[in-house]
Amino acid sequence: LLPWHAWRAWQFRRNRGTGGSVIALLLVLVLSAWALYYVGSEALRPVISVVHWVVGLLGIPLLWVHVAQGRRSRSRG
Repeated sequence: LLPWHAWRAWQFRRNRGTGGSVIALLLVLVLSAWALYYVGSEALRPVISVVHWVVGLLGIPLLWVHVAQGRRSRSRG
């Protein structure tokens, strides 16, 4: 998505707010997944897991908003 979709939309100044938020959310998901796999602390693992789940679930409505705004901006021109 980054080389084609996101980069091109960023250059055309389309949907930057929700697009940047989706990219940030994906970055948090990647980092929390990495931490779940590599962090050895049994005390931190449940906290990281909850963060990963909450961010992932919050990403669903954010993605819907992003798609809806993209479709609206495309239809406007």
